[in-house]
Amino acid sequence: MEILLYVLPILVIFYFLMIRPQRKQKNEKIIMLKNIKIGDEVITYSGIHGKVSKNPEDKDSFTMEIAKGVELVVEKEAIFKNVSQVERNKIEADKIKAEKEAAKANKNKK
Repeated sequence: MEILLYVLPILVIFYFLMIRPQRKQKNEKIIMLKNIKIGDEVITYSGIHGKVSKNPEDKDSFTMEIAKGVELVVEKEAIFKNVSQVERNKIEADKIKAEKEAAKANKNKK
């Protein structure tokens, strides 16, 4: 029974430091891969920068243009970051922040 008092907190700490963050990161990656659109700028894990140029030929890959006239077929799992999506998220966050500041300024005027 005493050993349970020592092991249980270690398991709880392990869950919050290892398992939970990995699950969150995996879910974020799945959402990012589902939201890739034509024209998005992406970076692969191998460091190749390019723009999505064609619809997926199947559900797991798409065509990426890395230079004018040079295209690669890339697996979705090879995508490290969707740069366009990051920029869209920043713009949306800035809009929300500006709206909150405007609402706060209007509230202070009254």
